[in-house]
Amino acid sequence: MINSIIYLGLALQKGFYGEVLTTLYFTIMQPIGLLVWIYQAQFKKEKQEFVARKLDGKGWTKYLSISVLWWLAFGFIYQSIGANRPYRDSITDATNGVGQILMTAVYREQWIFWAATNVFLSISGGEKACKFKGNT
Repeated sequence: MINSIIYLGLALQKGFYGEVLTTLYFTIMQPIGLLVWIYQAQFKKEKQEFVARKLDGKGWTKYLSISVLWWLAFGFIYQSIGANRPYRDSITDATNGVGQILMTAVYREQWIFWAATNVFLSISGGEKACKFKGNT
């Protein structure tokens, strides 16, 4: 949480608005996720274990739709404030956001969204590295 708050301030100073929104989201979701897990553990009378739920077809449709809407909405927002790569940057916001929602709700498919975030970040980082190397 401390890391998120510090990074939030630095990203805001530099005008990294995609990073600001992502970090703000995680800063807010950390205590919410903790409270949800504590609440669930407090009212279980038996063993203190969590059973991860599985998405059905309707759940997949719901969360993939949320991902696409999140991606497009934030891409539009970033584009409207002058971001250089609004839709490429907003895709990781969508996968991070839905991954966090699924983790908080104890769904096992959350890892797919975290993996997608890593893939998109790797592609984006690779593009940046190639452009940087080509400019020297």
